[in-house]
Amino acid sequence: MENTPETVIVHVPHGGPSEKDRALGAIAYIGPLFIASYIFGTESKFIKFHAAQGMVFFIAAIVIRLVLGTLLVSSGGMGAAMFGGSSLMMLVHLVLLIIAIIAVIKAAKGEEWEMPVVGPLAKKLKV
Repeated sequence: MENTPETVIVHVPHGGPSEKDRALGAIAYIGPLFIASYIFGTESKFIKFHAAQGMVFFIAAIVIRLVLGTLLVSSGGMGAAMFGGSSLMMLVHLVLLIIAIIAVIKAAKGEEWEMPVVGPLAKKLKV
C-alpha cells in the first residue's frame, strides 16, 4: 500500500464577524427576534447594526401593513379589502419577505447591507 498524505483542514479566521455574530445578525430580521440580537450581542457593532436595522424593518413592516389594510377597508368596505385588496396585500407581504430573506442571507455571510430607507433610519438610533 502506498502512503497518501492526510488532508488537514485548518480554520483560519478571516477577520470578519464570528459565526455567532453572523447568526445573531441574521435572526435580527425574523420578526421580533431582533430583541434577542440586542440582548445577546451587546459587544458587537456588527450585531448592533443588524439589530437596529431589524427593529426598524419590523416596525416599518407593521406600519405598512396597518396603513394599507386601513386604506383598503376605508376605500371600499370590507369586501374590497378582502377580495381586490388581498392581491395587493399578498404582494406587499411577498416584497417584505424577500427583503427580509436578503437581509438574513447578507448578515449570515457577514455583510453589513444597508437597506434602502430603513438603513439610514436605523443609523440614527443610539444603540
